Amino acid sequence: MKDKKLFSKKIVYVVSLMLTFFSAMLYLMAIVVRISNEINFLDLTLIFLIFSLSLFQSYFLIIKNRKGILLTNIHLVLLLCFIVFELITYLIAYRTYDQGTNGMVTGILFILASLFIVNKFKVPKVEYEDLERIGTHND
Repeated sequence: MKDKKLFSKKIVYVVSLMLTFFSAMLYLMAIVVRISNEINFLDLTLIFLIFSLSLFQSYFLIIKNRKGILLTNIHLVLLLCFIVFELITYLIAYRTYDQGTNGMVTGILFILASLFIVNKFKVPKVEYEDLERIGTHND
């Protein structure tokens, strides 16, 4: 039986899996820091939901299910929304562009590049509907 592929390049799969595990560890550390410093229920709930999304994403990537790509896209779009929101609030509050905003812009570019790479190299879903019509003459 042939091995299922999610991405046309193996390196994209490996990097995606590594980044998923890395982000899950970061979310877990963020939960621990939030609990130890201050308990803000909304922030804690949001981080926990994104952490669980990251765990599901890594599970589906490991078993090579197509839902892993969907969850990867959702995860990256959520991260993009949060970073853009933080950038806008920072620029409105301080009205300056400095090293903090430079890091946010770099993060935005990294997430956009990741979204492009994930969607560019994903293996398209195979449709088997036309398989029955092979060999028949249709005019």
